[in-house]
Amino acid sequence: MAIPRTRARRGAGRAPGEEQDGAGAAGASRPLTERLVDLTSSALDRPTDRRSVLQKAALVGSAVATGGVGYILRPGTAYASVCGDGASCSSGWTAFCCTVHGSNTCPPNSFPAGWWKIDASPFCDGQARYIVDCNATCPTRCSCRCASGTCDERRVCCNQFRYGQCNTQIACAGPVVCRVALCTPPWVWSSACTTTSRTDNRTATHNAPCLSSSASRTPELGDPRFLSWLLERLLGQRGS
Repeated sequence: MAIPRTRARRGAGRAPGEEQDGAGAAGASRPLTERLVDLTSSALDRPTDRRSVLQKAALVGSAVATGGVGYILRPGTAYASVCGDGASCSSGWTAFCCTVHGSNTCPPNSFPAGWWKIDASPFCDGQARYIVDCNATCPTRCSCRCASGTCDERRVCCNQFRYGQCNTQIACAGPVVCRVALCTPPWVWSSACTTTSRTDNRTATHNAPCLSSSASRTPELGDPRFLSWLLERLLGQRGS
């Protein structure tokens, strides 16, 4: 639903979620996220394909949450913005496991072989995000290829590398099949991983459409969890 031009001018230059001037205006005291729910819900009441609207809202919402203002200002598609930087096969990074086999876990014929962390990740409420490499078992039963089907087109079974903090008893490890993304420390997620830490903040924006964040509070517009919160509210209103 288009926002009236005069309202857009009054809010120009303000940070997402910041209240506009004029406390006497209708709804001015309500958070921006609450007002956005009402606006989007009203749009859904119009004669249209509800599933199509929700799908488009999900895609754009994820892009804004991941790419922020950059998604709005830079040319490109919402779908590409969801996956963050280095999402092409030529970038050299490994694809996420949920892209490869539909689950945020190590696929068959692979095992957790090492991990690194990303400091202050927006995907984990500003806490550390952990990426676990799932390396192929020996003998290797996969070949190097590019992931497909989503904007996460990163490599699969191409990078022969091992951080080595998980399953240290396994001497032979093939290439990295895919990556698992966690907000839980790897040594809590699996007793096979140690607490020896590595950090790579270059991967801060790396993501995939199949990865989701849990919502425990009302998020701000730029929060990666905002989309799931918005859709839950919309579906609840439509079902009431």
